[in-house]
Amino acid sequence: MDSDAVYSRAAQEGWSNEELMLVLTCQLMPGDILGRRKLREEADQIQGKPVDQWPPFEIRWDFDLKSRHLFLDGTSGDNIDKMFPAGLTSIMVPMKQLGSVLCEYSRRSPEEIWDVGSPHKVARAVAWWVRGERMTPPLLRVFQGQCISIAGGHHRTAVANAKGIPLLPAYVPTDELSAFQKLIPDAYARNSLT
Repeated sequence: MDSDAVYSRAAQEGWSNEELMLVLTCQLMPGDILGRRKLREEADQIQGKPVDQWPPFEIRWDFDLKSRHLFLDGTSGDNIDKMFPAGLTSIMVPMKQLGSVLCEYSRRSPEEIWDVGSPHKVARAVAWWVRGERMTPPLLRVFQGQCISIAGGHHRTAVANAKGIPLLPAYVPTDELSAFQKLIPDAYARNSLT
């Protein structure tokens, strides 16, 4: 679809500027806009509610290699390969141990679920899981050998923590795995993604 056709369709269907930009940059297909709006409406019904008032849902993770770009807000698989030439390892992390070694800027307690970061992204993650959908695990990195940083997936991790899951699946750059396990000795590898 050429840009004139996109602008015309955007005007006819009342797309927001954000929706128009996502379509123009090929991050969203025009046919997906209504589904995105519906998810936003569902998220609006959840936003601000205490955890015990959330609709019931199971946290389900997507380990499909084709979906890995989603943990960095749509970064292409080719760029991820360039960013992590040694590959990524899928690991399981005890949530309590993770909380004790997270870098300050990555910390969020369950009580802060709506106060830190984007409340709408938290609500959208909950709404997505309420639908029974899957999300990619977060990307965790070792920062200066001292703490763990959530490099992608702050809101998913916050929701999982608020729900009280004991083990968090995550991706870690393979060349950081040893340093990661020094900080969280009970973390264990699921498999390597190269």
